[in-house]
Amino acid sequence: MLDRIRALLTVIEEGSVNRASVRLRITQPALSRQMQSLENEIGGKLLEREHSGLKPTGLGHALVKVMKPLLEEYDAEIADLRR
Repeated sequence: MLDRIRALLTVIEEGSVNRASVRLRITQPALSRQMQSLENEIGGKLLEREHSGLKPTGLGHALVKVMKPLLEEYDAEIADLRR
């Protein structure tokens, strides 16, 4: 699940599944499947398409607000353990 949340953050930052897939070095269909899987797991739509690209829904914003600090803390703890 952590990888899919990281992928969601990248999609939101890029505003595009295509650009995010390039950045993440995976195919666009694989990234789209990850987003669909995450939406199924969370239980709602996380992204919506607008003229300017993809934007997070209210649920997407809420997920990012909760998970981004947890991911940052997780990454810091893993870095500490590796040292």
